[in-house]
Amino acid sequence: MLAAVQSLNADPRVTGVIIQRPVPAQLSIKELQSAVHPLKDVEGMHPASIGNIVYNDLVLGPCTSLASVELLKWTGLELKGFEVVVIGHSEIVGKPIAFLLMSEGATVTVCHHMTRNLAVHSRQADAVFVAVGKPQLITGTMIKPGAVLIDIGINQVEGADGDSYVVGDADFDSCHEVAGWITPVPGGVEPMTVTMLMRNTVTAAELQKEHYEAQFGQQAPSRHSACRRPTSDVTMAAPPKQPTPRGGNSRQECRGFPSRRSRGEAGHRPGPATAMDLRV
Repeated sequence: MLAAVQSLNADPRVTGVIIQRPVPAQLSIKELQSAVHPLKDVEGMHPASIGNIVYNDLVLGPCTSLASVELLKWTGLELKGFEVVVIGHSEIVGKPIAFLLMSEGATVTVCHHMTRNLAVHSRQADAVFVAVGKPQLITGTMIKPGAVLIDIGINQVEGADGDSYVVGDADFDSCHEVAGWITPVPGGVEPMTVTMLMRNTVTAAELQKEHYEAQFGQQAPSRHSACRRPTSDVTMAAPPKQPTPRGGNSRQECRGFPSRRSRGEAGHRPGPATAMDLRV
């Protein structure tokens, strides 16, 4: 599996790598996630990407956390001094959300399965984020009137009719009567998460294109030029060498990225080199 990830890292035709969870018990999700090159980490799950949010560096941030906080921003509420309770402290959702909110000036309380009197905390919050994987854990009596409720949980339950339904970590019906804003499940955080994934993918493509151009010439300014790049010991291969066509044209192009020729400009890319170290 690690060899497959390394192969994808080295392939310039691949823009992003996603590790689908859950993984088999014999595999380490942390080891797999760490093996993905940070510039191809479109999920924002690499330890470097998670760690960067402490410094408010969101070039390639964790998609679900970014999506959840973005939904809160869309309410138009002033987040400075906002009282927020995050229920769930996972490394990929709860903790990143807490850091993202603190960078916005919010006062954040993180609750988890060892928290006593959860409702005491949640009733005081201006916004509640819940991501614990327990169906309908949060009820209308546990939030204050007018609060924002961001439900990140996705649970499959069986109804009285025997059919399966997808519900969140909050009881939507009772919370809907109390909350000022509430995200449905499905159809709430999930579409925004996909949006963040697409944004990360475009950003990753731009960063990789900039890297190849810097290595092989034709360096062009990018809106990400000033961004701090995460470090990695993973190497990314140069574009594969193309066969020289008959007629002696030895033009080489970087597969997977637009060439100057495709943009209608004169010139060509220098030929490919051996595998290069992507430590930046």
